[in-house]
Amino acid sequence: MGCNTNMPAGVITTCGANFEKIKNVIILKTGTKFANADEVRSQAKWISAMHVDETAWAGKRINSYETTTDDKNIVTFDSTKKKATNKPIPSALFMLDTNFCDTQMLLNVLSNSSNEIALQLDDDSIHMARTIDGKFKGFLGTLDMTTKGFFESADQGNNAPMTFFGDSYEEFQNAALIPMDFDVTSLAATYMPVGLTLGANGAYSTTTGIINLQVNVRCDLSGKDDVVIADFDFVDSNNLSTLAVTTLGTAVNGAYDVTVQKDLAPVNLAVGDFFKVRVKVLASGKIAYLSNTLYISVNE
Repeated sequence: MGCNTNMPAGVITTCGANFEKIKNVIILKTGTKFANADEVRSQAKWISAMHVDETAWAGKRINSYETTTDDKNIVTFDSTKKKATNKPIPSALFMLDTNFCDTQMLLNVLSNSSNEIALQLDDDSIHMARTIDGKFKGFLGTLDMTTKGFFESADQGNNAPMTFFGDSYEEFQNAALIPMDFDVTSLAATYMPVGLTLGANGAYSTTTGIINLQVNVRCDLSGKDDVVIADFDFVDSNNLSTLAVTTLGTAVNGAYDVTVQKDLAPVNLAVGDFFKVRVKVLASGKIAYLSNTLYISVNE
């Protein structure tokens, strides 16, 4: 595309970035901001976001995408004059280039969830929103993945559809396109934590305080037998005080007897209590392994 410098706000001395095809969708935690364009272009910032701060996911490569933004409403007046009466908020359908295991994970994580996305284009540039104070962020919206249950072997590219429904037209109106000299998605392949799958093999016992939890390496399903007490990370609870793992049994193919208690003088949880826990393994202050978050409700 050519570069038209004759614009109402003045000329530009060099040709701006051209439109390129979207190749990756980078999912960001809501509220994640980059202070300026140099931070967006900083490998260290992206590595920290993936490896320490948990604010950026690995970019999801796409096979194809379709803009599903509604057409604007055009009204014709008696004078035959026409006028647009709205500015539809952008939306899109992305066909992810992924595998069965990742698809199953995303089906559980992206269920009408509020997230932000940055778009990586074919030339590696990043398409993001720009805030009024000059910072950069992802486009806020709702991400959702569903499955029809039966995979299309003839067209593998249609097996993982993800929809995005934007929250704001203005974010796209005030967007920025930031040239990059590296591929954020390839960087993620090196620095993202290794995934784990955390599940429960039974219910929590109010008598013993024990629940048997299963920790597997995600996708290959091999048990991870070197988890320690400090690796259990409590994300939420019903305001339980000093919730902690107090003892941990020896692993058997990734299965652990985990004693979970509350209060300064530790006591077992009671019926009606709940907690959310994950496994988060750190190495030199960086996240080496990370599991899904598991919800446990005490019912017995």
